[in-house]
Amino acid sequence: MKSEKNLMAALLSHLQPLGDVLEIGGNLESIQKYHPKSHTVLQDAWENELPKLGTFDTIVISGYPQDQIINEAVSPNELEEAQILIKEHKKVASKIEEALPDLSKIQYADEDLDQFCQSIGKTQPKQLVRFLNELHDNQQITLTQYENLVEKHQLSGRKSPQALLEFWKNPERLISFLKMCIRSHLRKNGSVACFLNVTLYENPQFFEEIITNSEVDYQEKPFQISDSKCLAMILKFE
Repeated sequence: MKSEKNLMAALLSHLQPLGDVLEIGGNLESIQKYHPKSHTVLQDAWENELPKLGTFDTIVISGYPQDQIINEAVSPNELEEAQILIKEHKKVASKIEEALPDLSKIQYADEDLDQFCQSIGKTQPKQLVRFLNELHDNQQITLTQYENLVEKHQLSGRKSPQALLEFWKNPERLISFLKMCIRSHLRKNGSVACFLNVTLYENPQFFEEIITNSEVDYQEKPFQISDSKCLAMILKFE
């Protein structure tokens, strides 16, 4: 659609993608306008294909929520309040990391995980799945451990390999993708960008795991082309 092309062109103009560029979900010929060193297009299931790739300076998720174009962006006052909260949270997170530097490196045994799942799985299943996803993203448990626990304790909301499209409909998939990019595929001062249908400042999980990450600078920026208006997230790895 013309609106989608114009919005993506505006986003690319803001990013000025140079160096090595990874594009997810499409084939934007307009990227060549910026003469990147390389332009890799990934259209298959990102969970399977992204680990095979190297590092990039810019990662762009193409497309936008055509059926949910936003009418209002986040107000300047709301953005300012959010930025203050982010700074305070990052200070606390930094102190915790200094006090417990090995907290995110602990490897968990099957027996410990099984007992833990039995104790809270029936009362807090959603939180348990989120926790297991976090452990897997941090490489603290293997995929086999993850799948066995999900199957044994009949947990819903498990990860499933599928094409990386319409991220705006599933913030949890976006979180997993961004964490993988930060950990293994985004160079220092590199950026990841995509369009959203709603602000993610109000999503507790996204706020906790991405926005307050001390290694990133997270922003949301509205783009408007004629009657089409959409909100984009731009994450920079510092």
